[in-house]
Amino acid sequence: MAALSKIVATSLVTLNLSYNMIGDSGAQKLATAISNPNTMLRDLFLDTAAIKHYGASFLAAAFAVNRSLENINLSGNLISQSCKRIAFAIMRNVKLKNVQLGDAHLESIGAEHFSRFMESSTSLTSIDLFGNGITDSGCFAIANALTVNRSIKRICLKRNNIGDEGIGAISSSLVANGCLESLDVGGNYFGDVGLKRLGTVLTISGALKELDVSDSKLTSASLTTMSDVLRTNDKLVVLNMSENKIGSVELQGLNHALEVNDSLEVLYLSADGLGQDGLDELMQLENFWDSRIICI
Repeated sequence: MAALSKIVATSLVTLNLSYNMIGDSGAQKLATAISNPNTMLRDLFLDTAAIKHYGASFLAAAFAVNRSLENINLSGNLISQSCKRIAFAIMRNVKLKNVQLGDAHLESIGAEHFSRFMESSTSLTSIDLFGNGITDSGCFAIANALTVNRSIKRICLKRNNIGDEGIGAISSSLVANGCLESLDVGGNYFGDVGLKRLGTVLTISGALKELDVSDSKLTSASLTTMSDVLRTNDKLVVLNMSENKIGSVELQGLNHALEVNDSLEVLYLSADGLGQDGLDELMQLENFWDSRIICI
């Protein structure tokens, strides 16, 4: 690790130590290296590296002074106790573009800390907070940040115990935002009510090109909602509605929507969610054969 740290302090551009279990001691040595003003390190991947509060604290101090890093991945580490320090540190880093903090045990308080960073950042383009249990409470903070941020193009909030109130807040933020292009809120439980709120926004505003609402407790009512959206929305390119029990009742409405929609290129549906009747009907739809619908 000592030899590697010397290289990091000078010429290395990309370092991937994911799944290497460097632990807190390794993180401390690494932090010293990336604090070096001569470092050229741009990409740092530390996914599932057995880093906890002690090591994360050293990394936070390093992030605050580093001026070369653009991409950071700290997913899969137990950094919840250090999330405020990390958020404050990266708030001071003016070059960061991509931050991944999935499965980092952040919860709602961590989301609130990082939302402050999102509010002030002008360089951040992508943030991944999947699997952190941020709930609706944390979602409100994220939504407030999106209302004022104009640099973020992609955000992942997959598997975060978000209900219809949380997705409603995110939906409202899109009206003011107008810049977000990719939103992943799959694996939550907002259901038809939440998607209805999101759909209402997508019919009148927004720049979303990719939307993932997979495994979100949706039924046929949500297929109706998105069919209505697709009749007027000319921005959405990829829509993932897989792993939802949407049935076959509203497939004709989807077909009619696709007849007038020119922007959607890929729509993911689940074979299990459609049922055999739904699959049979889907095969009869003209738009199934233009490769825009993919069953998985």
